[in-house]
Amino acid sequence: MSDAVPLLPSDFDATASPILPDNSIRVRTTGPLNLQGASNDTVLQRHRREGSTGQEPRRCCKKTPPNQRKAKYPIALVASTWGLLTNIERAIIIPTMWLFFIKYWGPDTAAEFYGSTLGVFSFSILIATPLFGYAGHYGISVKFLLLVANLLEVLGNLAYLCAHGPWAVFAGRLLAGIGASCEPPMYADLTRSTEINERTPFIIVLLLSRQVGLIFGPAFTLILERLNLKIFDMEINVYNGPGLVMACLWILHSILILIFYPILDKSGAFADDALKITQITSTKPNESAPTNKVEARLSGFRQYCFLTLYATIFASYYSVMALESVLSPVANRAFGWGPVEVSYIYIAASILVILVSTIMHFLSKCIEDRKLICIGLCFLVTSYLYLTVVIFTLDALGEWGKFLVVTGVGVHVIGMPFPLAISESLYTKFVPSPQLDHAQTILRTVINVAFLVGPFVGGSLQAHPSVVFLSMLLLNLIPLTMLLSRFSEFRVTSETPSERPSTTNRPSDSHLSV
Repeated sequence: MSDAVPLLPSDFDATASPILPDNSIRVRTTGPLNLQGASNDTVLQRHRREGSTGQEPRRCCKKTPPNQRKAKYPIALVASTWGLLTNIERAIIIPTMWLFFIKYWGPDTAAEFYGSTLGVFSFSILIATPLFGYAGHYGISVKFLLLVANLLEVLGNLAYLCAHGPWAVFAGRLLAGIGASCEPPMYADLTRSTEINERTPFIIVLLLSRQVGLIFGPAFTLILERLNLKIFDMEINVYNGPGLVMACLWILHSILILIFYPILDKSGAFADDALKITQITSTKPNESAPTNKVEARLSGFRQYCFLTLYATIFASYYSVMALESVLSPVANRAFGWGPVEVSYIYIAASILVILVSTIMHFLSKCIEDRKLICIGLCFLVTSYLYLTVVIFTLDALGEWGKFLVVTGVGVHVIGMPFPLAISESLYTKFVPSPQLDHAQTILRTVINVAFLVGPFVGGSLQAHPSVVFLSMLLLNLIPLTMLLSRFSEFRVTSETPSERPSTTNRPSDSHLSV
């Protein structure tokens, strides 16, 4: 193992980040070291980990370990079905909740509880996400955490089904929100088990699964529209039926977790292989061998690039949730649309997202992540400026209003996959592997803040939709400006196999000192 340790600025202690220029890396040695003929660039390249690869799809810095090849597919299966069910739940409950309150408790109760009930779901996710993230980081099995989360989802949806008052609906969404908070450890496992050159396609697959959920959700709504059952004294219809559907689906997902989800260590290896790997590395030191003399702590999440990506992801998710929250009430008042018509919009939007994501999958192989993010943000800014004007003049547009609103939503749908998927992929390329739990916890917390603020603003200001779209416009202008002002810092540097130094001159008895 080499003695050379890059001392990084901006609070990075031990792992080089691809976003830092080479001239900001200093090397300190603590023991005998033969670096004759080795340049600082060679030392830097030796210490580049994940995130040091470029955008070229054909390059491959290292062969994927067999344990990663085995682990990534079952994790991707569970994560994609998780995303599928979360979006089915969102697409089946959000369009009908407003009418649920109106039918059972009247317009006044609907106006009072709609925004807060949407918000409490996101607020509970915001509070519980760091707890699940740190639980996974400190050794609790991700498989166990997922099963606990699914149990809470089942209980929350059963409360929604059996609600005898608006507070029961509120409590059910609170429980379901806590259950929907287990993404950080699951996404950290998926990131560890994938190579950087395949990570963007995997994240796009997760995005596609979510969009498929937005198709199945309205499809369930159309089925429930014809449902009118009575079990004992409880009536099951299109308004409370989503609780029954989602409870059954989360039970099936729990069975899937029990059968397929692997138990991994922090390197992405199966837990039963971890002891063998430790024994091998203890007898034959290498770059990845653990040492208790190194503290690889990452506290550099305040860097400009991370703040920009956080702003991008926050603005994108805020816009998605705010639009979905305000769309149903506006369409109901302006066009007389009910849950069926809104469901058709969701289905059409989901099909469009799937087409755009498929195109994006191929674009990601030849266009840099930073450029794809800019493309998406430009679409979003254009869409929200357009919708602000259209909604403000909606009364004067007559029958053309429907077409113009749907067109604006379509532009939003075209642009949204780019910042959602590509920003998250770029973020993981900048984060060292040992810190993925912390990084995913921070990222999911940012997303969950958007999930809290977006529905609350959209639901509370559903009587003033132009204000909602204007807020979406301003929020998306901020990350676009930040990204363009330091565009060069968001390029991921490449490392080819020829650039990686030979290990023949590395002393086997040296140690690292930070």
